[in-house]
Amino acid sequence: MKIRNGFVSNSSSSSFLILSKEKIENYKQLLEIFKINIESPLYEMNKNLVQTIYNITEEQDIDYIIENYCSYDESANDKYPTKEEFRNNMKLVYNDYNYFSIEELEKIKNGELFLREGSASDDSGNGYETLLYDLSKKTQKSLASVMNLTFNKWKKVINLL
Repeated sequence: MKIRNGFVSNSSSSSFLILSKEKIENYKQLLEIFKINIESPLYEMNKNLVQTIYNITEEQDIDYIIENYCSYDESANDKYPTKEEFRNNMKLVYNDYNYFSIEELEKIKNGELFLREGSASDDSGNGYETLLYDLSKKTQKSLASVMNLTFNKWKKVINLL
């Protein structure tokens, strides 16, 4: 039996999720998603940041979500659904893990959407990972929001050059 209520927080890391319509198999696909211009004077820095994002994330599937974020009970005591009941009913997954809509969960299950999960830490020894972590902590925003803000700000800087 595995029961999880909420998330375990760690003051030195910030978790994030990337949901995409295409399977992300290498960092170059993320460069395209973030629309990083090779002509930019900040290209190498952006490329290294995107490589870090790719390297600190792993592709996950619906079974991973159920296993790690849903409260289930295989002893069939009816207090919690079983893993199979979760797998057959995305509404149960949504009730336990509501970061995605029921439709998005169905698409993850059916291979129509792809999920990567990652975490940035301030003590990894990787400066780009620390930068992502520090930005999320200083702005009190999710790491996903920080990544979007960061790339948008860099685009504005590039336009000024």
